[in-house]
Amino acid sequence: MFIYDLFSPDYIESKKEIVRCKKLCHQINKLSPYSKYIKRKLNVLMQNRLPQSSTILPPLYIDRANCITIGNNVFINYGFNCVARGGIDIDDNVMIAPNVTILTTNHDYKHRNILYCKKVHIKTNSWIGSGSILLPGVTIGANSVVGAGSVVTKDVADNCVVAGNPATIIKTIK
Repeated sequence: MFIYDLFSPDYIESKKEIVRCKKLCHQINKLSPYSKYIKRKLNVLMQNRLPQSSTILPPLYIDRANCITIGNNVFINYGFNCVARGGIDIDDNVMIAPNVTILTTNHDYKHRNILYCKKVHIKTNSWIGSGSILLPGVTIGANSVVGAGSVVTKDVADNCVVAGNPATIIKTIK
């Protein structure tokens, strides 16, 4: 975990990445879903770190693409929304359904200008169901499934199906 003061010079300087990403997301989201330019714009957004075998469908809303790593054969459906300052690692063969939100930051309850940042990690071969929300600091274990509409507040072990708000284990995958 790391902490930022939203009024500090370091944080203010880092807002340039937010502006860069918001402009590129806006450009991507205006393109036809079948445009040949989407992949090019996504590569600019991800600073040429998006593997050729991975796909992100617009519309998307990413505030800090420089804090996201995406593995091979990842599929991210439309409506992907993330606040990535704490870092997001998405391993190989992950599927993310429509309208998933990943949050890596939270504010201090008393001093709202203080921002706590924690990485979210989605391990290999996991599936995040539609409309799910992953909160700061969680890890989704390998081969696990997050049911649609779930709010993940704690780590998910490998080979589990979780669902609900807060998400709880409903099944183990053998």
